[in-house]
Amino acid sequence: MLAFSDIICFVKNFESAPKLTFPICRSRLFVATGGLLHSEHFFICRMSPVLLLLGSNLSSRFVYLQRAIHLLNEAGVSVQQLSPFYETAAWGHTEQNDFLNVAAQVETNLSPQDLLKRVKATEQELGRTTTTKWGPREIDIDILFYGNEILHTETLTVPHPELQQRRFALVPLNDLVPDEIHPVFKKSIAKLLSQCADKSAIRYYCEGDFQSKAITVKGKVQGVAFRHYTLHAAQVYGLKGMVKNRPDGSVYTEAEGSKQSMNAFLNFCRQGSPAARVDELLITDREPTFFNSFEIVR
Repeated sequence: MLAFSDIICFVKNFESAPKLTFPICRSRLFVATGGLLHSEHFFICRMSPVLLLLGSNLSSRFVYLQRAIHLLNEAGVSVQQLSPFYETAAWGHTEQNDFLNVAAQVETNLSPQDLLKRVKATEQELGRTTTTKWGPREIDIDILFYGNEILHTETLTVPHPELQQRRFALVPLNDLVPDEIHPVFKKSIAKLLSQCADKSAIRYYCEGDFQSKAITVKGKVQGVAFRHYTLHAAQVYGLKGMVKNRPDGSVYTEAEGSKQSMNAFLNFCRQGSPAARVDELLITDREPTFFNSFEIVR
């Protein structure tokens, strides 16, 4: 069964398959000969990301950004990867609070115009009331790239027409896709950042209650791999990050979350359980990665 976003091309031979680039991460190109699908002719074309920039400079900025990411996910705009959060001075009208910004790589089946409608609906749902250009706002969501598309309409221009002038957008974008080529300027994000005339200060931001730890556990657990045991515990306490086995038999975890959740998880690791014995536990602070989920890395 083919997914909604699959695109099927029927061609006479494999060599004549069109060279296409899709902005939708789920899109796949299937090639068929003689009207019949052959698995050996299935291939996945290079995918170009859909990239957003989220910002806030009113009230609880971090909370607004978190809620926006959650609402986008619920509305079919699946956030696949986030940049670190950055704090920057306001652009244009500088006599206002500093902004908190984060770039997001998303996956969606929405068209550019429908994505814009979804973005605006999310802003309204979060109570955005300010309409002044460059003014303060509860939440601001910009579409920076929609794959390699170049669009100019009354309501939407992509790539974002001022992206190359804004360091506060290029820095987080460079964390996600430094090698992505701007379809208009034919330069990578890293190159645009290095040539950007804007020298505004950008500060790495970490919410005060947010913690990121590197944890190594040695021990034994009955009936299941220790990494699965650790994964389950981290998910129970609402943490995000990764867990993997090490050659020496220990389990290495990078976990992020609130101070309360982290403390509960670490106490669980220290104490073990009737099914698990913890022989050694090493905990160190680390720079946040801002994971999207908690997963096993093999």
